[in-house]
Amino acid sequence: HREFPALEGSLSLRKKTLLTIITAFAFFLIAVAVIAHTVFLNSYLNLEQRFAEENIRRIHFMLDYELDGLASLASDWGAWDDTYAFMEDHNPAFIQSNMVDGTFEELMINAVIILDNEGSTVYSKGFDLDESEMVAIPEDFRAFLENNIDRFIFSNDTEPVTGLTSAEGIPLIFAASPILTSGEEGPSRGALIFARYLAGE
Repeated sequence: HREFPALEGSLSLRKKTLLTIITAFAFFLIAVAVIAHTVFLNSYLNLEQRFAEENIRRIHFMLDYELDGLASLASDWGAWDDTYAFMEDHNPAFIQSNMVDGTFEELMINAVIILDNEGSTVYSKGFDLDESEMVAIPEDFRAFLENNIDRFIFSNDTEPVTGLTSAEGIPLIFAASPILTSGEEGPSRGALIFARYLAGE
């Protein structure tokens, strides 16, 4: 048999060239995959961040809407001659006529608390909107009011106070309004507080 060393050398060179091409192509694919993964991951993270920011804005808007509505209700009831008179004479007819179950259902509130200018409770009632029945006001909400009583004692400020807390682990919004005449004249005789759960209770 005759040997063809030149041919064998040529085949060896082709193998090396092919191996080099395959290796280079493999590295190219890996590089493309890494870049694509990084780009897609960054795009996904950016998209996720935008969604999160949009959800936060939506939550803030909804919370502000709920607080503004509750503050408006508290102001209407706080700046009312009948409420103002009740804080002086404590006439039970005011409670019997106004603090009925239907009022809580119509206003969609879970609690009303009326405080005098010393921060003492003149009247309070809790209400379960799902069961349509009177319930006790959670102790942790009462403790919150006591610990922040300065926020609910009005002097010259006639603007309602609003906020978010929790009662028995459930988010609760509240609005407190000074008790004034229907003409929004004072001096304030106390504070009327409305509270509403943000989750069904």
